[in-house]
Amino acid sequence: MATGCRVNEILRAKWIHFDFEKNLMLIPAEHSKNTNNHHVYLSEFALRQLSQLHETRTTEWLVPNRTGDGPVTRQVLTKQVTDRQQDVGVKGRVANNHSLILPNGKWVIHDLRRTTATLMQELGILPHIIKKCLNQKTEDKIMETYQRAELVVQQREAFEKLGDFLWRFPMLA
Repeated sequence: MATGCRVNEILRAKWIHFDFEKNLMLIPAEHSKNTNNHHVYLSEFALRQLSQLHETRTTEWLVPNRTGDGPVTRQVLTKQVTDRQQDVGVKGRVANNHSLILPNGKWVIHDLRRTTATLMQELGILPHIIKKCLNQKTEDKIMETYQRAELVVQQREAFEKLGDFLWRFPMLA
């Protein structure tokens, strides 16, 4: 949620895609839905979470599969989330089958990305900056053609605001 990345972008991420000194994550064009390279400007919150994962890494992948020779697949991750949102668990599947149940019901992984956009909007970030942060194309083809600025400063500020908000939740920090 701190990066606003698509599930497949995170699952394809390798540690070489992160620059901890510049607080930056690169999503290569071949991993991006819109086939453009994209930089995610990591907040201090995101950087801390990623640094903790980096310290315990065992493979080149951010989210490795069991054997460590590739990333976890979307299907496996989806199943792991779904299995932890069951009122009654299937014996032998997971120890805590209700650990991810939320008051408003079941959720899917993509809801985290939607939540990122909503939180940014609630924090006063303008819609065109949110689109840049999430690497979304605009529906307006003229704007897409003529307005190509990266708005790096605004994106960094947006991710920092989001990170500052996420620090407020002890279970995330």
